[in-house]
Amino acid sequence: MRQIWITRAGPPEVLQVKEAPDPEPTAGEVRIRVEASGINFADILGRLGLYPDLPPLPVVPGYEVGGRVDAVGEGVAADWIGRDVIASTRFGGYADTVCVPVAQVFARPAGMSALEGAAIPVNYFTAWQLIVVMGSLKRNETVLIHSVGGGVGIAGHLEITDDVHLTGMTFVTKSITEPGVYSSGMPAETNRQWHRSIARYRKLDELAARIKALEEGVKTSKD
Repeated sequence: MRQIWITRAGPPEVLQVKEAPDPEPTAGEVRIRVEASGINFADILGRLGLYPDLPPLPVVPGYEVGGRVDAVGEGVAADWIGRDVIASTRFGGYADTVCVPVAQVFARPAGMSALEGAAIPVNYFTAWQLIVVMGSLKRNETVLIHSVGGGVGIAGHLEITDDVHLTGMTFVTKSITEPGVYSSGMPAETNRQWHRSIARYRKLDELAARIKALEEGVKTSKD
């Protein structure tokens, strides 16, 4: 197999492709022939030496992959073999072959490419945990989502609150370099229409003032 290693902290040139024997799945694992690997902000920070969660260098980064299962370990049903999947890897995902605990592997829906699937675990699992599991947001409640331009913000806004119709009102914020107003503040029946109503902002005190006006009506805020 081939892997991309962070050999030392630094610019992209510190990344190196190295070859190694194909891994064999141990008990409870599946082996995935990777077709796409997700690239996240955490990977970039890790390469720069700024991400505390990264194992000691050198290391193979990568939190998420899309591909096809070609082998299973002891205790895993054989019918996983041949399935198109996405998986959360928590390091090691920058490789063309990975072994992952089956609990971190999910069947990829028909029509979803490996490239699309590899973009799901970090952003969408994080947004779901923050909004639904930890935030306990329920239908017809209101949520304030900061940094809507990032992956987690997009997942929380467009998919979890809009498509699942969890909220009666979704407000979002995004920093800008020019004056303006932007938001996601329409009732569920008008979701997907991008004429929304709270805040793009240039200064934090400007944002704080707008949020303060909403405090009594916001159930959950995700930053």
